[in-house]
Amino acid sequence: MPGGVGAVILITRRPFLTAAPQPIQETKLQSETPKVLRSSAFGLAGFVLLYLIFLALYLRFPYLRPGDNLVADMKHSKARSGNFFASPKGEKLHVIAFGYSKTLAGFKPAEFDKQLSSYGLAVESYNFGLPGDSRFVADLEAMAAHGTAPDLALLTFPWPDAPPPGPSFFHFINNDQELMAEIFPFHHLIRNLFILFGEAHGLRNMRKVYEQDKQSVFQVSADRGYYFIARQSHYPHDQLPAGFHQGTDTPDALSPRPVKLGPIYQQLAAVLAAHKIQCLFIPNYFREGEFAVPPPLNAATAQVLANQPNVKVIGPDYWLYPSPLFSDPTHANHHGADIYTRDVAGLVANWLKQQKGDRP
Repeated sequence: MPGGVGAVILITRRPFLTAAPQPIQETKLQSETPKVLRSSAFGLAGFVLLYLIFLALYLRFPYLRPGDNLVADMKHSKARSGNFFASPKGEKLHVIAFGYSKTLAGFKPAEFDKQLSSYGLAVESYNFGLPGDSRFVADLEAMAAHGTAPDLALLTFPWPDAPPPGPSFFHFINNDQELMAEIFPFHHLIRNLFILFGEAHGLRNMRKVYEQDKQSVFQVSADRGYYFIARQSHYPHDQLPAGFHQGTDTPDALSPRPVKLGPIYQQLAAVLAAHKIQCLFIPNYFREGEFAVPPPLNAATAQVLANQPNVKVIGPDYWLYPSPLFSDPTHANHHGADIYTRDVAGLVANWLKQQKGDRP
């Protein structure tokens, strides 16, 4: 370099240092795996233990359920594997009345048989009214499958227009409530305990109320399906006051029963034809002033069923009775059930005599 001693400056480039990858702590993961498995096993064991405890309570106290559930379960079970009639097939005319809670509380088989006997007709009947449910075709199929179907079916309410919607992407279980009842039959146990506690007004009377529910099921069996719905009766002597009305009453409007020959009817018609069952639409019942007085026969319903060989309509859509014959705004009391059953018996007896060629 000019003017001095040259200096050499060496610039060395240090290699770029990167952090070495940390090894996966396999030993730690391996030590955690047994803990996870143990926790899962304890959780599963706890679930199974609770399931068995609740199932044991459910089986130990089978009447710890609302009365309507007990009645419905008893009738469904009887349809699948029981027998509704004491007399052998052919000895008496076997009759079953199907319907919902109004039928349940309104049709008395013993009174019906007695009235038919006074007409010279040997009959044995059963009340298959279901609380809050008018579906009956599957139960009739079950009866027919093991030879206990009736000779005559009485209907107070028409069959559904169509079956419930099938599985879909968002609803892949056709009836999730029934599935829940099958897998977890005790799923309402806690709720039912609180209901029992409330009805008993404390722990002291819970056993007494439980025994009353138990006896009510036995009574339904003894009464051949008839059930007085006492828990909804809040008036003295189980009678509504004379002239009782509700704001929902429509005394100037009719309440017709729509009848359609859809898939459910085709299913019903197949059972009726295969097992030679006759089916009669009989009148329902309401309070005076609840609806308008119906015509003697629903012409539209009769026309729809005109060409159906095993289903006929007899009488009006419904009869109207004074409110003191009701225990609550919907259901007949004991005296009301007697009167309604006698009216049904007279109507059915006349139809049966006509089939035999007798004068009504």
